[in-house]
Amino acid sequence: MNMKKIIYLSGVALTLMVQGVAFAETEKISQKDFQQIVCSYMKDIGNKQEALTKVFADTGAFLTSQQKETLKKLATEQLNSQSYCRGFSS
Repeated sequence: MNMKKIIYLSGVALTLMVQGVAFAETEKISQKDFQQIVCSYMKDIGNKQEALTKVFADTGAFLTSQQKETLKKLATEQLNSQSYCRGFSS
C-alpha cells in the first residue's frame, strides 16, 4: 500500500513539473513590460551596452523575436534609446 502511494505521488509530482516547464517555455513578456525593463535597466545601469546585455541575460528565454530585434536595434543605434524611452517613467 505505501509503495503504491509513493509511486502515485511521484507520478503526480512529475506531471506537475512537466506542466510547469511547458508553461514556462510558452510564457512571453508583454511589450509594455519589455519596454519598462529595457528603459529601467538603461536608466539604473547608466551604460546602454551593459544594460542591454543584462536585459537579454535576465529575460532572453521569455522574449519574442520582435523584442530580441528591438534589443539589437538599440545596441546598433538603428533605434534611438532616448526616442524609445521617451515618455516612459521608470
